[in-house]
Amino acid sequence: MRQYYTESLIEASATSSKHLIRIENVQKALQKFMPYKVNLFEDVTFFPNSENSKTTIESYDLDASIDTGFHWNILDYSLNDLKNKSIKNIDPNAPELLAEGIA
Repeated sequence: MRQYYTESLIEASATSSKHLIRIENVQKALQKFMPYKVNLFEDVTFFPNSENSKTTIESYDLDASIDTGFHWNILDYSLNDLKNKSIKNIDPNAPELLAEGIA
């Protein structure tokens, strides 16, 4: 999980041509690493185009995972792994999307 989010941060940094990692960059990076679609009820289907790997998690299960706060620990681990790497500054809303991507 830590490696996944470290790579997501690097990908978001690489896809941004500006000096700031914006939320759009994070959305593109997350979609590239783990494709997903969200329905009207906010249920999330991961790998929606795959017949074998398609998985849907209902919104209340996602909310329960988010309520633990564990996703912020994973983001912290990822950022600590990047201490010696040069990454761009990040938009204040982008880390929340990264953290929610864990849930």
